[in-house]
Amino acid sequence: MKDNERLVSLIRSFRPDSLLLAGERAEGLFADYLADHPGCRVLHLPLEGLPGSLADHGRYDLAFVSGCLEHLDPIRAGEVIAALRDVHARRLLVAVPVGGDRPGHRSHWEMADLLAYGLVQVGEYRRGDGMVHLYGFDIATYKVTPDWLNSRYWANPELWDRYWW
Repeated sequence: MKDNERLVSLIRSFRPDSLLLAGERAEGLFADYLADHPGCRVLHLPLEGLPGSLADHGRYDLAFVSGCLEHLDPIRAGEVIAALRDVHARRLLVAVPVGGDRPGHRSHWEMADLLAYGLVQVGEYRRGDGMVHLYGFDIATYKVTPDWLNSRYWANPELWDRYWW
């Protein structure tokens, strides 16, 4: 399976009813999905005006950012990730070149930078100018409830007079 096919398969598995696409390289990946789902609400945000332009929009099922973060300064790029993750999207996918200085990029990303935002790596894809890493965030799978966090491990009032802890 080719890189783009894997990404399109991942997008189809989410079955979003609404899409927020940020950056210039996002639209082509969704063309087939949008043709099959004409009722899907789509908002395309260009690079200019981010993150300020996000405030005017509501919540979307999936936000996809591509060809965008590397052209913003690190502070603004972080604001875009945080706003999409926390306010504007149920799921977030971020495609960004990772590692090394690349000409024409205002910010340079490392895996640790993206992990610090709570993103997890879901893929690597070859693009003409090198490798692009795909990171995702889904609040439903962000933190698995630990086994110890249940009533079995908490104080039982019926035992208060029997045992001294």
